[in-house]
Formats: sequence, C-alpha cells, structure tokens
Amino acid sequence: MYSTWCFPATDFSVVIKAYVDFCQQTQQSNGYRCDMPAVGFRVSKDPSALLSPSFDEPVFALQTTSTQQRGWDDFVIDLAQFAENWGGTPLFSQSRAFRAEHAAQSYSTRLDFFRKIRRQLDPENRLLNPFLAQSFA
Repeated sequence: MYSTWCFPATDFSVVIKAYVDFCQQTQQSNGYRCDMPAVGFRVSKDPSALLSPSFDEPVFALQTTSTQQRGWDDFVIDLAQFAENWGGTPLFSQSRAFRAEHAAQSYSTRLDFFRKIRRQLDPENRLLNPFLAQSFA
C-alpha cells in the first residue's frame, strides 16, 4: 500500500520536517506507524504532460508505504489533509483520499482542458471509472 504526493521543491525541506512531526503525532494519537520508509525523489519541471504535477515547477514526490493494513485507510485520509495543508499536489493514479476540489485547484485550468478533451474523445464515458469520475467528469 502506498500513497504519493508532490510538493514544490522550494518548500520540501520544511514539508519533510512537518511530515516527520505528522507521523510522530499520528503514532502518539492512534498508534499507527508506517512500517516502511517513506521515499522522496525530485521531479524536474515538465510542461510536456498536461497533468504533470511538475508542470509549473520542480517538485519532490513523497511516497509513503506500509504493509500494515489496519489503520492505513485512516492514515491516508489524514495524510491527504496534511498534503493539502502544505500545498501538495495529488497524483491521480497514486494519491489516496485526495479531495476532487483540491485536485481541481492544484491542476487549475489544465484539468478543465483535460476534461473537455476527455469528453470529446470518450463521449460515452467508457474509460471513466467511478474513482476517476470524481475528477475527470
């Protein structure tokens, strides 16, 4: 199980410290602890993909991983709130529990354009599952 969020590279040193505090507070409050190390990696600015999380600037992706099923769902909900508070951008295929409103705000007009093109190319919604419908419909 994993969840990945992207944060502006310029802010990542502060975000990662806040993430450590978040994890410690989570463990103290409900006993949940990810049993695998989190991984951070830099993603260069990439305006070539419409839904690139690094379309405007370089980002660091923070990927949390755990094998502990019990408590994971609550953890990723809290993680999504943490990421949103710290300016995180969700990855549609890898970020769990993101709010569609936050994704729309993060991707701005690029998401609106993607929705328009998606509706033109898939007018019968054959490629739109319920999960993606929250952001792409």
